[in-house]
Amino acid sequence: MNCREIDELLESYIRDELDDTTASVVADHLEGCARCQAAYEDTRMLVGELIDLGEAFQPTEAWRAPAIAQHVARKRPVAGRGWVAVAAAFAVLSIVSATLLTIPALARQVPVLPVARAIAALERDAAALTKQVEELETRLAEIGGEELLLVETEPALDEVENRAAQEHAMEFVRAMYTGDIGALQALATDELAARIAARPDDYLRSGGVVFAQINNISEMEGAYWVFIRMSDTVEFTDSQFQLNISLKRSGDGFLVSAVEMDA
Repeated sequence: MNCREIDELLESYIRDELDDTTASVVADHLEGCARCQAAYEDTRMLVGELIDLGEAFQPTEAWRAPAIAQHVARKRPVAGRGWVAVAAAFAVLSIVSATLLTIPALARQVPVLPVARAIAALERDAAALTKQVEELETRLAEIGGEELLLVETEPALDEVENRAAQEHAMEFVRAMYTGDIGALQALATDELAARIAARPDDYLRSGGVVFAQINNISEMEGAYWVFIRMSDTVEFTDSQFQLNISLKRSGDGFLVSAVEMDA
């Protein structure tokens, strides 16, 4: 069994609901896996912290190899008042766990619960992403005769070259919508020009184009990239998509080497 499968069996293992063969497999895995030992302790502690039924229920002792071996060998309890109390305890645990899943603030008060750790991790990730977004400055700018939102990421080029590359990419997009194959090929590398000649319908579009947003030029894997969000209609709408345009240097300027579409 792998660790994920063991995770799914831990509660039943602690409740002594597994058959002897499966329980033995779980015990063998726990004996040699520090990660699952910690998960076992978390689950055992959670049961003890959330369910306080006094003498009716006591959590299993702290993990150790001999204790687990004894746990496996123990016969399943005969249904009776004590076992009914244990079943009631776990019914309460199920209700509480479901509540914690729907009320994150409560889950945070029980740090041993796996969902509490997951919530904490997600909050850390969200905070990091929020910080990254806040570091991106967005403002209106006039580029290539168009006013659009400029996402000011850390530029890979100086201001003059950055603007030249942005305008070159926008000119390529305009040629796509005017159906000017010659202009497209002139703005592209030889390799892309050959692909345009072979499959022109892959690069030509109909209708008007409204530019919405552009970023500073970024450098990735030996190429310069610009991401342009736009709409196909002559009037601006919320139905936008993005073209990811790769450029390569050519003399004092740039040529488009690839075009990818994003939703």
